[in-house]
Amino acid sequence: MARTYVARGNDKINVSHSALIDLSGAAVAQTVMEHFTRAAMIEKINILYVEASSADAGVALKVGREGDDDGYYTGTSAVSQNAWDEVNVTPLAKLINAGDSLTYLCAGSKTGTGTVIITVEWRFVE
Repeated sequence: MARTYVARGNDKINVSHSALIDLSGAAVAQTVMEHFTRAAMIEKINILYVEASSADAGVALKVGREGDDDGYYTGTSAVSQNAWDEVNVTPLAKLINAGDSLTYLCAGSKTGTGTVIITVEWRFVE
């Protein structure tokens, strides 16, 4: 788990990110990215391609919470991305309740190459 703070106007935006995910490696089981003791709102979800991804079919990526592994995002990794490409994806829901843990997972076993980090920008709800 890692968190960065970004000042954006009067809001304090927090950025949590996954560990490095090897798309062609073993599946990544549901892993906690951040635990919330207060309610928060998701502002943005990005997939950062740290290593270029090959043209082979993508694999499933999910962002959710315990008990609902795809509550915030479910999709497939993009193909033929360059290193350091960032893909902004649309959250399915934005509210994170107090007591929830933000999680991610990856199906793994991509035929070709690709490594990503999932980032989630969020702010506390006052």
